[in-house]
Amino acid sequence: MAAADRAAQQADFDVLSHAFHTVGDEIGKLSNLPAIASGERILTEIQQMSTEIQQMRNETNQQFARLEERIAASHQSLLTTLRTRYISPSIHSVSPY
Repeated sequence: MAAADRAAQQADFDVLSHAFHTVGDEIGKLSNLPAIASGERILTEIQQMSTEIQQMRNETNQQFARLEERIAASHQSLLTTLRTRYISPSIHSVSPY
């Protein structure tokens, strides 16, 4: 019987109208939320952080490039030292001249 009563009920447009007015009023207040009211400032901060992160990446890449150069130079210096100390004297001692 309860299902039959519910099927026979009619919508109350006054209640609906009041509900939509309430929803409209509350939606109008959304602009007061900090994330929305300060949205432009938040976006600016995020963009600034992104720029700073990119700068740090660039600096890190440059530091690694310099480190690689130093390692390569050190490696070359070591090879030169080894050639001079161990290979060159043995070549001279083998040479008949």
